[in-house]
Amino acid sequence: MGKAHKAVVSGKTGIILGADTIVYCQKRVFGKPKSMRQAFRMLTNLSGRWHRVYTGVALRNLENGRLVCSYAKTRVLFKKLTPQDISDYLGSIHPLDKAGAYAIQEDLAIVRKLVGSYSNVIGLPVELLSAMLMEISSGPT
Repeated sequence: MGKAHKAVVSGKTGIILGADTIVYCQKRVFGKPKSMRQAFRMLTNLSGRWHRVYTGVALRNLENGRLVCSYAKTRVLFKKLTPQDISDYLGSIHPLDKAGAYAIQEDLAIVRKLVGSYSNVIGLPVELLSAMLMEISSGPT
């Protein structure tokens, strides 16, 4: 919600979108890793485990002043990864700008099962966004 509120706009029309994604596993939140070492640890913790990916989305309609906020949740099960698998994977993507240090859109090989929105795991749940756009485009609250 903060991103959508703080956005600097020059006009009085349009819709502002703010979104953030996190990974939740074993009572721990994984955001974007700050180093390759931290990315390696994140993937080690996710290896062979179910985790949840949450993306919070906020839309602000500049014309009618409406603000709509929601989130999507997807469950993901990783394959069991060896340290070499993790090193190879990290060498093939750019993990430092990805929640949980992985990019499902670049390499699906580390995922065993996904329950929910694939686009949510990428970072923008299009199904949720579509419903929110319909809601925010209607009249004032």
